[in-house]
Amino acid sequence: MNALINVISIAGPLIFAVCIFALKNISTEMKIGLWLVCALILIFDLYLIIKEKKNREEKSKREELYNRLYERQELFDRNLPGTVTDALERNPLLKKSLRSGQKFEKEYKFKEAIKAYGKYLHDLSIPEEDKIGFNILIGNCYFFLSKLNEAEKYFKESLNILKRAENKIAKLPAKSAALGNIGNIYHNLGKPDEALEYYQ
Repeated sequence: MNALINVISIAGPLIFAVCIFALKNISTEMKIGLWLVCALILIFDLYLIIKEKKNREEKSKREELYNRLYERQELFDRNLPGTVTDALERNPLLKKSLRSGQKFEKEYKFKEAIKAYGKYLHDLSIPEEDKIGFNILIGNCYFFLSKLNEAEKYFKESLNILKRAENKIAKLPAKSAALGNIGNIYHNLGKPDEALEYYQ
């Protein structure tokens, strides 16, 4: 349907311009003025068509990204039951923030999810190793919002916490989630070599 409308919006001014040329009782100045109007209409129509195409492509990319990251989030949630998320579930204060953030994520309200997850990141009474999951979750939200530099910052912070808390937690699933997410950032930035370093 959109293609038909696009063809009509381009063909209409062109046909009108040809009809104007065929008219004998209109002065040359009047014909030139009408042709200019047709040309402006045609240029505006082409602009709208190109803009609509770019918007559709961007929307399609964003939806693909959302779907891919939602799948990654589901994998993240399933793969960390005995490590990071359990720590968040055991603490009622953290559990509430986790559940709230997950609810916002499922509704595609990533800014609100970031606020929910980030509520306790700077709270000194919360053990540092409990903040790993929140950093990864916040990084995922920024990734959804296409704010790759911010996402990378949180994924790297989770790795830094893992290094500092080396002996306190079972770190492998959280570490691989953070590394994989950083790899995705570099992949989306068109830097496959850097992405490969983090995927390995």
